[in-house]
Amino acid sequence: MKKLLLTFLLTVVSVSMKAVLVDGIYYQVIDMENRKAMVVKGEIWNEDYTNYEYVYYKDTLNIPPTVVIEGTTFTVTHISSLNDCTQLTCVTLPNTIESIEQIAFQDCRKLASINLPSSLKEIGMNAFFRTGLKEISIPSSVRSIGAWAFYCDSLEKVFIPDLKAWCSMELGGDMTGVFYSMKPLQFYVGEELLTDLVIPETVTTIKRNTFSNFNSLTSVTFHEKVDSIANDAFRDCTGLQRVNISDLKAWCHIRFGITHVEQSGAVLYVTNPLYYAGHLFQNGVELTELDIPEGTENIGIFAFINCKELTKVNFPTTMRKVGAYAFEGCKNIKTVTTPSLRSYCDIDFGSLDSNPLAANKEPWWGKLSQLVEGDDTDAPLIIPDGVKEIKPYAFAANTSLMHLDIPASVKKIGTYAFYNNLSLGKLNIMGHLEEIGQNAFGNCTWLANGVDDHSIHVYDSNPVPISEKAFYNTYGSIPGRPYASDYIYGSPLHVPVGAKAKYEQTAGWKQFKTIIEDIEVVTLKGDLNGDGVVDVADIASVITVMASAPQPGEASAADVNGDGTVDVADIATVITIMAEK
Repeated sequence: MKKLLLTFLLTVVSVSMKAVLVDGIYYQVIDMENRKAMVVKGEIWNEDYTNYEYVYYKDTLNIPPTVVIEGTTFTVTHISSLNDCTQLTCVTLPNTIESIEQIAFQDCRKLASINLPSSLKEIGMNAFFRTGLKEISIPSSVRSIGAWAFYCDSLEKVFIPDLKAWCSMELGGDMTGVFYSMKPLQFYVGEELLTDLVIPETVTTIKRNTFSNFNSLTSVTFHEKVDSIANDAFRDCTGLQRVNISDLKAWCHIRFGITHVEQSGAVLYVTNPLYYAGHLFQNGVELTELDIPEGTENIGIFAFINCKELTKVNFPTTMRKVGAYAFEGCKNIKTVTTPSLRSYCDIDFGSLDSNPLAANKEPWWGKLSQLVEGDDTDAPLIIPDGVKEIKPYAFAANTSLMHLDIPASVKKIGTYAFYNNLSLGKLNIMGHLEEIGQNAFGNCTWLANGVDDHSIHVYDSNPVPISEKAFYNTYGSIPGRPYASDYIYGSPLHVPVGAKAKYEQTAGWKQFKTIIEDIEVVTLKGDLNGDGVVDVADIASVITVMASAPQPGEASAADVNGDGTVDVADIATVITIMAEK
């Protein structure tokens, strides 16, 4: 019995591993239990089995649905390793094939015709790489197609099943896609050339590479239920002319995958079809003024990339986040409006080009960007007291801002917050700042102009370290005006009397070449910690002094009401001052 079992196992291994020639085709058993076999190239070994040569197929290859190997009938379900059959011209596949594996027909350069059966579920990576196919029809049974599967210089036409089935497939890998040709590709749904793509109502997620290299597309229409578009979904759709939407709020909330444009101009991971189309239509009307609906909280990354006709963007009070590069390439935006600067200062901008103000790529001597609060286009921009942080990139643009007061309530100024404000001539920082980020005032070269009291005034007697490039000039020089990278640090820095030595020793401030102590700081009643505002931090200061149990009549700034003791009455006085403020 043991001998019989051993003989059976050796037979199974032999049949499973060895390529068997039947009627001119080599097969290999891949699933003994379910009786499945795979078509492969043949191998002819020398006598001592130290070397072998491949047997390549030529001309026409007709693969049967079943094959008998050593008395057992197997279903032919897989195709593998027919690559480099350079004389193979035509292949007929049975309706039993489930998988065409990776590199299955790679470099079969004369292969000009193949039928893909309705049983097919998987096409592997590079399966038809560099073949001679001119057209291919993908059956609806296919669930996945590997990267570069149809990289064919001669490919002209691709027939895909219904769009719903196509959108459900897993296609290719990052930066690769499934289709490529030296010729413009035409995609058909059934027998109809696909030019105006309408995303099916049942599709909410557009997967990676779904429409990559669909050169025949001229327009794409999205419904409001689409919530995500993955990497490379529309890469190389260079024929696109317009994107159609019905719901602007829904479009703003789409989760877009990454789109990256390198300095060389190479484009990677194109997700948003607007990158190619350049024109966004809502209900048939092209958008030139983007009126973001109230209730919209965020704008996705790359949401309006290359939207060429936009000239104005209106933010709602509910806006909280604008994704990176949301307005990249929107070069014609001149005006951004907000109902209130207080709500505008709460917006998180993901990058320099996520702020529509900065998207204006006019040269430094060209037209200015304009940020407008409410409806008064002539009103000066005044950051309201109570704002605690100026977020990164918030005012980054060549705006008309000439005079800027940072209220005492502001504790942080983010990176690139006022970058490129070339008209800004005077800056007053009224309180105690905890942080100024890199390039927060970069390129604000008018601060160092040297005329009309162009200068910086800081009303803080206790400076803290800030970025050493907070006032950095990234241009290096401007034609006709050789501005060095440290040019802004030539501006006079005015500080409180007695504070000059501190500024000369504090990172970020000590870069200024001229520091003048000429500001008389008036201490606010109740401002015990000297940060320029009366707030809960001052209540904490009173409590700290109370905990130290000072003697009645002992002089203390914490005796806010001046009754000779530090007690809860002083806390009440601070609260009253806060309420009045």
